[in-house]
Amino acid sequence: MGDDRQPDQTHNLSPDGSTAGSQRRAPWWAPAVFLGLLLVVFAISQYISRGGAAIAWIRNDLPAALAESAKTDRRVLLVLYEPGDAIVAEHDRRLFSLRSIRETAAQFVPCRVELKPDDPLRARYGYRGVPLMVVLNANGQPLVPVQEGRVDERRFKTYMLPGSARANP
Repeated sequence: MGDDRQPDQTHNLSPDGSTAGSQRRAPWWAPAVFLGLLLVVFAISQYISRGGAAIAWIRNDLPAALAESAKTDRRVLLVLYEPGDAIVAEHDRRLFSLRSIRETAAQFVPCRVELKPDDPLRARYGYRGVPLMVVLNANGQPLVPVQEGRVDERRFKTYMLPGSARANP
């Protein structure tokens, strides 16, 4: 008949009561909780940077934008583009969706004009087939050089020059 006794494990216990040599492991759900918290922080930061009201564009009506500029003493932010332009769609997603850009644009009279092939605005502002932005006074005169193509947040803010929204500085 063999010995049915279990070996005595008491001599292998550490002071905290765990088996000597074993390491404490984080619970299996800890990485999921950590990733969930990261996701919440990311979602909140996106809401903060992109939340708020959209830009109130005056669409395809530059004379109305110029009249609003004269009435409110603000400059016009004019964006000229062709139908279906991918850069304009990118600007909508990546630039004009940012709260800081919308706050800057709100200081201006924002106007977007989708150009037709024979539109006189093409020649007037030097449109060359890529979207352009230009800041105008109430008379429709450009006040700063035209910005063509893709514009990122830093370039937009530099171009707009904070505090330069008044039509008659």
